[in-house]
Amino acid sequence: MLRLPGPSGRNNTWPGAALLLFACLLTAAPAAAQSCSVDVSTNPFSPAAGQAMTVNATLNSNGGPILTARAIGGGGSADVSYDGATICSSFSDSCSTTIDPGSPGLHNLSWSCSDSNGSNSGSQTVDVTSPSPTPTPTPTPTPGGTNGGIGPKFVVLAVTYAPPGPQSTVTYM
Repeated sequence: MLRLPGPSGRNNTWPGAALLLFACLLTAAPAAAQSCSVDVSTNPFSPAAGQAMTVNATLNSNGGPILTARAIGGGGSADVSYDGATICSSFSDSCSTTIDPGSPGLHNLSWSCSDSNGSNSGSQTVDVTSPSPTPTPTPTPTPGGTNGGIGPKFVVLAVTYAPPGPQSTVTYM
């Protein structure tokens, strides 16, 4: 036990013990340090084909934001790709980019990172939907219409009907 003489001549063990504990925590290597990770989000979450999609990525190291890791010597960098094409390269804090999500269907948004504790990678699926169809416009009727008549091809002048039988006669004009 570390005993330091106090101002009144008695031994104070608490300040020394706290200092020793703090020194041990600073110099001890973490037993199970976590490597980096990347938080990735898209806006909109599920875009339609042809609609712009913003991808936001933030690098985390040692279980917290990279800025905390840098303060204690962590550091790191990350890459993000969409369907195999790199959209954010070697960023150390965060990245935001807008892309065309492509054709309808499932697409792969993946990330990889490395820091002083190792490397890590992950991916997520982006579901690109079909765009909403453009509605067919309803025709607008023309007010008033047009005046006109019907012109027949022929005209029947007269028909005389005769009942069947030997006494009937028929006249056509």
